[in-house]
Amino acid sequence: MDELDLLLEDTRHLEIVAVSADDSSLRTQFLRRLSKHVSRRLDRQIHLLDFDLQFSSYMSNLVAIEGIGEDMDNRHLAILQPNESGIEETVIELASSSDLRPGGIMIIDSVNTLQAMIRNPESDPDSVLANHKAAILITVLQQTARYYSKSLWITNITRARPRVLHSGEVSWEREPIGGRMMLFKSDVLLFLHPMTHNDSRQEDSIDLQLQANLEKVSGNPSTTKNLKESYAIDLSLL
Repeated sequence: MDELDLLLEDTRHLEIVAVSADDSSLRTQFLRRLSKHVSRRLDRQIHLLDFDLQFSSYMSNLVAIEGIGEDMDNRHLAILQPNESGIEETVIELASSSDLRPGGIMIIDSVNTLQAMIRNPESDPDSVLANHKAAILITVLQQTARYYSKSLWITNITRARPRVLHSGEVSWEREPIGGRMMLFKSDVLLFLHPMTHNDSRQEDSIDLQLQANLEKVSGNPSTTKNLKESYAIDLSLL
């Protein structure tokens, strides 16, 4: 059993898994590894809401440049590309789809773009309403995933925010987009980091550092008791 198998086994009882990365290309490579593994090796459904369109572009480029067509010709992989005026319709279409089967994963990629698409900069300068609307849409997909015994994975790209220290100095720290909503919704947070060259594990890998949402799981700590602090995912197994 490789580390990705272990991660999926350890998180299969969780409803929402959040995946954060500083690098969008690293996130996309991980999603390709995840989707191919779940759909082909485990023979389970993957439904990916591609708000960024980066995953779709990445897959298309693989076909055009490298001639790899197997990933796109995949009966278990469904990629949906919501447009700005039809986000709610796309979510409802997925939630009510007759093609849904028990097991597998739903993916929202990413909450950054989802919030940007539903935000009105004039009436919602601080993204409060967009955050609320995104939470509602995520809840709809969460309920759908629960009904079909699926996990819902949500990706986001971190961004730097200023923090004023006790000394009065300003420190810039990276944190997930959708802060409170992501923390409230997610059972666990996964942070993607590239392996360093002096790491004893493979260089063509990512390190998934895991943080359980202790506030959410405090009533049922058994849901995360088997989770490791980190998982080394080999991207060369694409």
